[in-house]
Amino acid sequence: MTTHTFASIFKDDSIQRNLSLFSPDVLAAIEASIFDKNGKATLKCLATGKDRAAKPEEIVRQLWLYRLIHHYGYPAARITIEYPVTFGRDTSKRADIVIFDAQRATVPYIIIEVKQTKLKDGKDQLRSYCHATGAPLALWSDGSLASTYHRKNPNCFIEIPDLPTASQTIEDIVNEPWTLDTLIAKEKSRERNKSLKQIILEMEDVDMVIAAKRQIEDSVNLYAQAEQTLLAELGLLDWRPPEPLTYQCKASEVLRAGRFDSEHFQPKYAAVEQQLYQYIEEGEAAMEFLDS
Repeated sequence: MTTHTFASIFKDDSIQRNLSLFSPDVLAAIEASIFDKNGKATLKCLATGKDRAAKPEEIVRQLWLYRLIHHYGYPAARITIEYPVTFGRDTSKRADIVIFDAQRATVPYIIIEVKQTKLKDGKDQLRSYCHATGAPLALWSDGSLASTYHRKNPNCFIEIPDLPTASQTIEDIVNEPWTLDTLIAKEKSRERNKSLKQIILEMEDVDMVIAAKRQIEDSVNLYAQAEQTLLAELGLLDWRPPEPLTYQCKASEVLRAGRFDSEHFQPKYAAVEQQLYQYIEEGEAAMEFLDS
């Protein structure tokens, strides 16, 4: 019988690089669970109990399932894999791991992707999955890196220090401050294996998005203030047109007139123009009086 090991699956020298997030005990437990089935490396999924081909990404997924169950305390009954995520008519997307809400058994609570992709691509994919499902938490990992995110609202997708355990709330983790000591500790920890520079840059990106959102909100408020000032100066702040500024007519009237522009079919705009002209005339008269 063929014996399958991480060395044969991950091509020897890449083992530490690909699985450095996990402790030797966890690695040994999953490696020992691999068996041969028709000449292929196979393992039994910790979430579904079904046999799956022991490919590199599947091994990373099972390592994360082991951690979710034994470290974070989530029962296997709340966990599924290959969860379908729908985008309009597109039903081809599948989330690698989903943990369901404790109170609502069919509502995604955490989405996890274990793809061998760049962090940015993984984050973008997670963001879209969270938007589509409403899941408030997400994690991306390739076995050597891990990044955890909290979707506060559709416009705010921020990194947080860790996933909450089954007995913790999101607030317990979100309210944990990101201090310099926290960043240095994460830098030294094998758990993240991400440089301090990368962490700070990602946090700066979030700050830039938040700052840009605030600037947009400020510009909208300033525009509204400018509009009110202009209307007050023109004497139109409390003025309302005598009739609605719309006009409806039959197609036969348009054909008969030979035109369909608003100037012809919406004469009520003349009320606004008259008020503007009156303001201009009064202003010119005032200037002439001052000149004299």
